[in-house]
Amino acid sequence: MVKQDCAAGLRCTYAGAGGVTSRRCVAAGTATEGARCTLAPTDAGLAFDTCEAGLFCKDERQDDGGTAFSCRRLCHTSTQCDASEACNTVLRLAGTPELPLLCGERSQPCDPFAQACAAPLSCYPSSSGPVCAGSGTRGPGESCDFSNQCAPGSACVAAGVGLTCRPLCRPGGPPACSSGTCRPLSGNAGVGACLP
Repeated sequence: MVKQDCAAGLRCTYAGAGGVTSRRCVAAGTATEGARCTLAPTDAGLAFDTCEAGLFCKDERQDDGGTAFSCRRLCHTSTQCDASEACNTVLRLAGTPELPLLCGERSQPCDPFAQACAAPLSCYPSSSGPVCAGSGTRGPGESCDFSNQCAPGSACVAAGVGLTCRPLCRPGGPPACSSGTCRPLSGNAGVGACLP
């Protein structure tokens, strides 16, 4: 998706057909980054958006409570985004288990132990340190893909088989783990997770 390795004139994007979403090489759209976008007319039963190569049409809530759609850049790391953005927006698409990332507004740094983010956000560890993000509800031991799927005060970490939500702790405490061992989280100074 980010690499864009389709033939000339085509773009690699997610296209839907019959309730299944998959990566496909389709005709490149004309909508530029930040421009409004829509679903393109279907081509051989495929539905895809009107964005240029390397972009995807993402819904965004407006100040008046409505929804608008605009083209956002697909990414793997924040270095692929504009200086004012970060690679931090998860794209959840029906019909595929893949969770691609888009460039979005930089998240505010925070203290995961103070939890002082403005509602409905909570503070979670990330690859660039703790940031405010939308709050999740999954409890300790439940499977996850990202930390903010977990309830505030926990993080999504590798614990045994796969990724699960685990309580946050401070290496050397407090707070300490009620059970397990507090393991430091890379990129998050002074923050750890309680692992069994």
